[in-house]
Amino acid sequence: MRRAKSWCWCLGLSSLLVAPSLSWAQAQQLPIGDFVDAQLAATYVVWCEPEGTVNPRCLYLDAFGKRAGALGLVDFLPEITGRLTIRALADGRAHVSALLHSRNALCWGRQGGVLAFGATPASVAGGAVPALGDAITQFEFLMPSVGSDLPDFFTELGSEKYPILSLKTAADCRGELKAGSGYPAGMPGFAHTTQQALSATGVRSGCPAEDCWPVELVSFKPVGK
Repeated sequence: MRRAKSWCWCLGLSSLLVAPSLSWAQAQQLPIGDFVDAQLAATYVVWCEPEGTVNPRCLYLDAFGKRAGALGLVDFLPEITGRLTIRALADGRAHVSALLHSRNALCWGRQGGVLAFGATPASVAGGAVPALGDAITQFEFLMPSVGSDLPDFFTELGSEKYPILSLKTAADCRGELKAGSGYPAGMPGFAHTTQQALSATGVRSGCPAEDCWPVELVSFKPVGK
């Protein structure tokens, strides 16, 4: 019952994320596949608890299917949907809005650097039982011009060339807990993260109270807890 509520919560967030903004109707619409194609072969998404947390939990997601593809794990390529919107700005730069929904992507987690949930893609390639997850991510960023190359999410997004304006994500994964989670290894479990970045706020630091990431939640729990 608790697990069902978790998934319903995520679906509720999806309806919030997909609400269109008025500016998008006047912008250039591109397939989300254009952004996926721009990602490097090693790119995956990692979300962690705040810097300074003791034994921080981190959740990893093969949201673009690049790790599965590189390892030949064709049965674990995620279904990816979404949209990509590019709007020219008066200063010559471009404003990009992206909505990415990844379904059944390989998912794994660590706590204090130790495997706590699921299995890494390399381990899955070796026969380990995978954990799979769904994630919805909405983000806005700037790039040098409308014709500029789209950035790699892991290595370029958030750089001076591609500054992030805002980002919010929610991900839920189902799989096995590992001993690093603090629960008995092999227990059916789930992992969840909610992350939010705010960088275009008008204050000198660029972030509210000098904190660009006011929400950084990661959890690993047994099913039913």
